[in-house]
Amino acid sequence: MRYIYLTLLFSFQSIILFGQTNTTDSLLLRLNKEKNDTTKINLLIDLGQQLQPTNIDSALTYYEKALHLSINKNINKYTAYCYGSMADVYFFQSEYNKSISAYENSLKIYEKLKDEYGICSAWSNMGVIYWEKGNLKKCNECYLQALSIAENRQDTITSTKIKINIALVFSELGDQENALKYHLESLHELEKINDIDGILASLQNIGCAKQDQHKYDEAITYFDRALTLALQENDLYLIAMSYGNLASAYDDKEDLILAQKYNKKSIEYYSKVGNDKGIARSNIYMASISLKLKQFKKSEQYSLEALKTAKNLGILDIEKSAYESLVNTYAQMKDFSKAYHYQNKVLQLKDSIYTIEKSQQIRELQAKFESEKKEKENELLKIENQLKTTKIEKQQSRTYILYISILFLVFLFALIYKSLRTNKKAHATLEEKNKLITKQQTELSVAFDLLTEKNEKLENQKTKIQEQAKVLTEAVASKDKFFSIIAHDLRNPFNVILGFCDLLMGNYDIISNEDRKEYIATINSSAITTHKLLENLLTWANSQRNRIKIVHVKMELKSLVDEAILPYIPNASTKKISVQNNIPKDWFITADKYTLTTVFGNLFSNAIKFTNEGGSVSLNAISSNKFYEIQIIDSGVGMSNEAVNSLFDIAKNNSTLGTNDEQGTGLGLILCKEFVEKNKGEIKVHSVKNEGTTFTVKLPKE
Repeated sequence: MRYIYLTLLFSFQSIILFGQTNTTDSLLLRLNKEKNDTTKINLLIDLGQQLQPTNIDSALTYYEKALHLSINKNINKYTAYCYGSMADVYFFQSEYNKSISAYENSLKIYEKLKDEYGICSAWSNMGVIYWEKGNLKKCNECYLQALSIAENRQDTITSTKIKINIALVFSELGDQENALKYHLESLHELEKINDIDGILASLQNIGCAKQDQHKYDEAITYFDRALTLALQENDLYLIAMSYGNLASAYDDKEDLILAQKYNKKSIEYYSKVGNDKGIARSNIYMASISLKLKQFKKSEQYSLEALKTAKNLGILDIEKSAYESLVNTYAQMKDFSKAYHYQNKVLQLKDSIYTIEKSQQIRELQAKFESEKKEKENELLKIENQLKTTKIEKQQSRTYILYISILFLVFLFALIYKSLRTNKKAHATLEEKNKLITKQQTELSVAFDLLTEKNEKLENQKTKIQEQAKVLTEAVASKDKFFSIIAHDLRNPFNVILGFCDLLMGNYDIISNEDRKEYIATINSSAITTHKLLENLLTWANSQRNRIKIVHVKMELKSLVDEAILPYIPNASTKKISVQNNIPKDWFITADKYTLTTVFGNLFSNAIKFTNEGGSVSLNAISSNKFYEIQIIDSGVGMSNEAVNSLFDIAKNNSTLGTNDEQGTGLGLILCKEFVEKNKGEIKVHSVKNEGTTFTVKLPKE
């Protein structure tokens, strides 16, 4: 078990005025009385910084208020700072996508301001987030950008810390040559400025890199140097870490006695600083060493100690490691009952960890969707505002036209009156004026028509956006159903397969033939379930992407149905269900064979699934002028009206267990409806609770 350093640079250019001398209450009092906007922004940021260690949600609220005020007042340096502070909060809340988005906004403003320190911090901190997300390529790109700026500023301390992080990325990517290059450069610079913490970090990390290259003696040399320096500084935590790294190196060197000795010292110093997490991890490692030395009781003792601590701390990955250590210990002790018990604990914990990770991924996807949805809503709102503006402009245009018309009429009457009182020359002038008025009225009419046409175009755009919003809603429902199936139904059988495979691989020679057969049968059953589920998922996905081609061929209806239900006849026999295909021979239909085979297979499989043992399923057909109506009738458990109404709605459809606890995904009936409609037919269902269900598929003969 090794320890590495990752250097964080959560820092921006300081612009705070009051943070070091005021309490939260005094800051709130000043904020309520303050009139100056710039001072208000400083007070809001200061409140966020004071509350961040204890009440992170309240801190975020104050940062958001400061951000809105700085944007309204167009004070860019405060806007950039607020985005950076909010990004820090999102990072510690594990909202990594939001954190990156906030840093990107901060970066854009710092680039406009040509603030190199702010730019460097933003790039470096985004690198830390991509490290946490596991995106090492993006992580390295961000660090290299930050390093270029830090070196240009001749900021030795910052550039050295960034080099440490770049080295860790290369190490994680398996490029130990470049990792060592950056580590050694960092160590050289840190020794120049006598940065003790930095020197300790570099020594530990160089030792880890040498260990990865299997150069164990060189690794031990660097770990020894780190231990000596940590002892000089009396830094108990770093002493514990150095002993742990030495233990790991001696373990790799297969000197288990020294590995055990140094790991005991690591536990001793972690105990002195009260670092329960370090103690738990060291106990697990001590159990591993004891197991290699065939000290089974000690291995059991250390594993149980680690498990107890992990449960108290609520750290799931350490708890899982402790369970795995116990599985290995009891398997070596040939106590397979306990080994099997703790293997089940491992599987349960893996499922919990997987659920937490998937929930986080789904939350991130939902956050992304909400962001996109918000953008669409903003676009729609923008168009609505344009429509309102156009409507107002149109009303104003009509008013202007009315005023102009009145003015022209007044002017016209004045001319007529004047012409009658003067001479005949005025009559010719009047006619010219009249032509001018007509021309102007024509131009106004054309302008009015253009405004009307523009209004119609805007109305059409609004309709299209509303249609797109509807399609997006349906797409989200399909996505949620797809993720639900992957997150639950596909995960469980894989957990069973992996768990029993691990148990067989670790203890194959010890487990009896009878137990091996039972485990293999369980693995086979789970693999069949997973394969069927994958087939349904792929068929449904191809249907959603319009990848399924419909090819109409002429075929006998009875033979088609017989072929579709054949794979499920063994299930009917197992449940002692009588099956009758009453469809007459020599009835022919022109349709797509593949999709209809899927339809009748799914409907027959559902009928078997929800029919009790000893029941019956019959298949009938009715012929009319242009259509066949094929009925699948079962004597099963039936459904309520509410269940019937949600069968073909992917947003509401939920799979239920069959009469023998058979599992499903809820996709089958969705596929049936889509495939029947692709063959220009329709599907109906009639069901009575506790009496049975009838599915009717109506298809054209040609």
